Amino acid sequence: MDSETISISIAELNAFITFKAQLEKLEQESKKTKSAFNRTRTKLKRTKTALKEKCAEVNRLQKHIAKLARMLFGKRSEKFNPDQLRLAFEDWDKSELPKPDFPKDVLETPDEENEAPKKKRKPRGSVGRGKLPEHLERETIVIEPDEEELICECCHGPKSKTGEEKTEKLTYFPGHFKVQEIIRPKYACTQCWSGFTFAALPYQTIEKGMATGAYLAHLLVQKYGYHLPLDRQRQMLSEHGINLTTATLSNWVRQCADLLEPLVAEIEREVLMDEIVQFDETRIRVRDPTHNKNIRNGHLWLFCGRPGAVLCKASSTKSGELPKEVFAKYRGFVQADAAQPFDGVFASPDRVEVGCWAHARRYFEDAAKKGDQICQWTIMAIAKIFKTDKDVKKTGTLEDLIEARHKVSKPIVDRLFKWFNELKVTMIESDAYFDGVRYATNQEQALKEFLTNPRLELSNSRVERNMKRIAIGRRNWLFAGSPAGAERAATIYTIILSCQELGLNLWEYMDHVLKILPSTPKKQVWMLTPLEWKRHQSERE
Repeated sequence: MDSETISISIAELNAFITFKAQLEKLEQESKKTKSAFNRTRTKLKRTKTALKEKCAEVNRLQKHIAKLARMLFGKRSEKFNPDQLRLAFEDWDKSELPKPDFPKDVLETPDEENEAPKKKRKPRGSVGRGKLPEHLERETIVIEPDEEELICECCHGPKSKTGEEKTEKLTYFPGHFKVQEIIRPKYACTQCWSGFTFAALPYQTIEKGMATGAYLAHLLVQKYGYHLPLDRQRQMLSEHGINLTTATLSNWVRQCADLLEPLVAEIEREVLMDEIVQFDETRIRVRDPTHNKNIRNGHLWLFCGRPGAVLCKASSTKSGELPKEVFAKYRGFVQADAAQPFDGVFASPDRVEVGCWAHARRYFEDAAKKGDQICQWTIMAIAKIFKTDKDVKKTGTLEDLIEARHKVSKPIVDRLFKWFNELKVTMIESDAYFDGVRYATNQEQALKEFLTNPRLELSNSRVERNMKRIAIGRRNWLFAGSPAGAERAATIYTIILSCQELGLNLWEYMDHVLKILPSTPKKQVWMLTPLEWKRHQSERE
């Protein structure tokens, strides 16, 4: 091998080594690029996932804001304008969504022939005018004409009375206070001046207290029945020259609540004796020095049995421990919404969960009013179920109701859930009907339970009506003064709400109970519950 050949081989070897080095460098750069690409792709996936979560969060918050705006500025009524349902049929055939297989009468839109006749307006002059009650005290004021007008202008003879014009006016005299002076004469032997005798005081609502049961009844009814805070009542007393502190009034409320606890225990017994109980909770603010900012959230729980039996309990949390304690030995139907803290109540097979169709309907309402077709069709179906119950309850019996539910409501419910399960397969979280369909399918068995018993209601609106009374009071008295104050409020609300459901005169009932409860044996306290009071009233009439 000559030198030229060797130099060529060395050159080729050097070129090969250089090429190999470049190739290795390119391979390293390729690995780096691939690694960077994988990192970028992973980061992109994470970004897409985070973006999806953020979009879902934004969608959820937008729904929440819309709900709050409707609560603040919108109509509170859950009635739905039937004219809006006409939109549900526009372009429906072009939609790829599953169609509901409802009976034709469910899907009929109202027309001029089928619409209920509108009520005629009363004449403008008669609005708010009616006869004044006969039992009101009458004060007669006679207004005679002037003497000159009693002389006839023609013959100048005296005029005789031929009739009278009678006009009734409603007037008001501010409530007045009285001081009861209880005098107990003392007797003794005048010979030896021994053996003094005088009558014993009758039982007092508050031992050694200066207020009678009548005023204490007024105090409780004004605060818990008509939402008048104690400080406002103190100011009203001062206008009459009666100077009492808010602390004194609060102490009287405390002692009355302690006195009423045995009566509340009897009302709780009446509630849990019924085979159907509805319950829910509402939040109140409670002053607590051990908590941040000296105030925390508390909760009032309402349990409704038969009409006139309403139990109110207070707790510091919404954990669900309190309703579990209340229902510990209960066997029967329990109706509530699907709030997560309530799940523990239904862990026992002794309690059958009953769903609330009003809560299910609310998930579809906002979207239905904006024109969403699925939500509108759902509202129509639920409206038919409510209308069926309403029509039968006007004149029918429980047998008629169970027959109507099986004949009319059951086919609608079955087809509604079949439709929901079809929608559930393809729906995504951004769909307007997502929350409603998810709620309904999760509560399917509970929502169908009303078909098994005619006494079961379609919703637990009765509890919500009672909670509205507490909400009105909460806007006035703002917070409970202490955790013990919240429990006292629950005690008194139990009696007030039970009386209001029965339409009893709050002051008359509270006055009677506060006067005789201190002397009533424990075994006879059950005779003083609002239900028993109402029954005795009916017997006397």
